[in-house]
Amino acid sequence: MKIIKTYFMKKIIYIFIILFAFCSCAKDYPQQVKDRVEQYQKEGKKVLSHSDDPTGKEHYIVFADVKAQIIGVDTLGETVKEIHLGEKPTVSFEVKANENQGLRLVKIHKDSKENYSLNNEGKICRMFKGNCIETFDMKVFKDKYIIFVKGYDGIFLNDDDVYYSLSEEDMGDDGNLNMVFHNTIGMVLTEELQHYLNSSRDLYIDRYHDDLVFKATVSPEGKIIKQASSAYCSGVEIPVEMFSDWLTLRPYLAKVVQAQNEEERNSYDYAY
Repeated sequence: MKIIKTYFMKKIIYIFIILFAFCSCAKDYPQQVKDRVEQYQKEGKKVLSHSDDPTGKEHYIVFADVKAQIIGVDTLGETVKEIHLGEKPTVSFEVKANENQGLRLVKIHKDSKENYSLNNEGKICRMFKGNCIETFDMKVFKDKYIIFVKGYDGIFLNDDDVYYSLSEEDMGDDGNLNMVFHNTIGMVLTEELQHYLNSSRDLYIDRYHDDLVFKATVSPEGKIIKQASSAYCSGVEIPVEMFSDWLTLRPYLAKVVQAQNEEERNSYDYAY
């Protein structure tokens, strides 16, 4: 009996030691974030964003280092991620049709480049021939992305290679970018569909009615996570799959022309 009691006592003590060691080694992330913020500020860096999570589940600091011309992302790991500024290619989100999926949102890598730097105040400068021609504030969402306010560009903090065309107006409370696109119909069509449209005199759509509206959502990590099932033009709903072929798209364009003609007739009747 004494042997059994001794065994259980040793086991309880062993478990207690393990729990104590675990608690002692557990990281106090909120305090570490606070300490790191103070450290960066003392070093002359501008803290752009940091976590404020008492549970420690979120733990990050995003800062601007003017001297090194980098945006730093510190998640309290072994290394700090560095986003280098300077001249880089640009990527935009654009609405395009293809014969397989119809109308979709895609990432387009542009031939043009942008050049940004940090000024002494820690703001973003658009550079041209070595001179700062525009200055922008930065709007930061956690450790995910930064938008150059009213500059219509920004960076996803998991991508050091490019600048993205982004707008602060698209930011949702959850950090998702809820984008609304306005294009002329011809701009989104494939070359083949453009040819058919231009060859169809009965499908002329004037500039007052040629506004194709499409909605999509991009995650804070820069992934396209949601796309509308339809686009709208002059009040006509066009399912996205109709853009894959001329025979399926044509009837909807005819409805747009019909809506355009009816509006013009109503305007004429009202005038007289």
